[in-house]
This record gives sequence, structure tokens and C-alpha cells, in this order.
Amino acid sequence: MLLKNLIKVSDSRSIVIPTPGKLVKLVLSVLGGIGFELMYKEQYMIADENYILDIKETKKELDWEPIYSYGHMIIEAYNEWDE
Repeated sequence: MLLKNLIKVSDSRSIVIPTPGKLVKLVLSVLGGIGFELMYKEQYMIADENYILDIKETKKELDWEPIYSYGHMIIEAYNEWDE
């Protein structure tokens, strides 16, 4: 959903195509091995993993609430890059 929203906001004609994670990891690993590195290994090895960054403790310790949502931050990062 985050990626589809970014595509819409950026007026891109891109589409999201689900891909099998193990195959993508294999292809990127082979390409990296022959010197055509498209992504760092640390990036693509977790690309299909589900994980959650829990900031409850940070919010509690610092008495802090984030101003922006994750989706908003992605769009803002794109807008900064696009300028």
C-alpha cells in the first residue's frame, strides 16, 4: 500500500508486481557476484522479510510522539530527492 501510494503521488506510471523473494535474492546475489551490484546485500536479503520496528519504549522514555506517519515520510523523502 505504501509503494502504491507513492506511485500515485509521484504521478508515475509504474506498477507493483509481486515477485518471489527467494528468486529475487538469488538473482541479485548472482549479479553482485559478477560485479553488477544493483543493491547492497544487506538491503536485498531482508527485502521479503516482515518486521516491525517497535518505538513504544522510545516514545515512553522520551515522552515523544512522531509528527509524521511512515507513509508521509516516504513521500517527503521522495519529494526531497525529486527536487
